[in-house]
Amino acid sequence: MTLAKFLRYNEVLSDTLGRIATAYGFRLSFRDGASENGYPRDVAERALSHTIKNAVEAT
Repeated sequence: MTLAKFLRYNEVLSDTLGRIATAYGFRLSFRDGASENGYPRDVAERALSHTIKNAVEAT
């Protein structure tokens, strides 16, 4: 939420005309980088504070 607030407060523009940037792209970049560097999926998701909704996978 801190990053999202920063982007809104500073009116950082998105690559979409007339829109403010969102934090989603930063999260996606992190997730892709973690995957490309061999980190397990669950470790990357935990670093992003995501909960794994699939009960089997979460176990």
